[in-house]
Amino acid sequence: MVLDSPGGKVQPALEIGRVIRIKGFSTAGQGNQCASACALVWLAGEPRMMSTLTPIGFHASCAIDDQVKKTSDTAQGARTGAYLTGLGFNSKVVTFAVSAGATIRYVRRAPSCATPTSPRWRAPTATRASRSP
Repeated sequence: MVLDSPGGKVQPALEIGRVIRIKGFSTAGQGNQCASACALVWLAGEPRMMSTLTPIGFHASCAIDDQVKKTSDTAQGARTGAYLTGLGFNSKVVTFAVSAGATIRYVRRAPSCATPTSPRWRAPTATRASRSP
């Protein structure tokens, strides 16, 4: 499944991600970006691939109130953490994904469920395509 999106609603993204994992689909970040809810869908792929030209971005879940003010959504963060744990990611990956704050943090190398203890998180650079092990 090729992904290119600035994000969206978290709960539908988690549901899509679960289906992707159950069906055994691969995911690829390609295009302008795959950030926020898109990145959560991307993590469900097996394997997950990314172009280093396409940033994959994470930030903490937030809610927008009536005055369009973003506030932290800790309940959604907990649901996201449970989702990532269910996908097989360790606490370092979960913490990175759910506590990044309001500013989007980007990854350069795809984290692997097979070796989740050593993800390499870096800002994206314009180099050749990367594929998770």
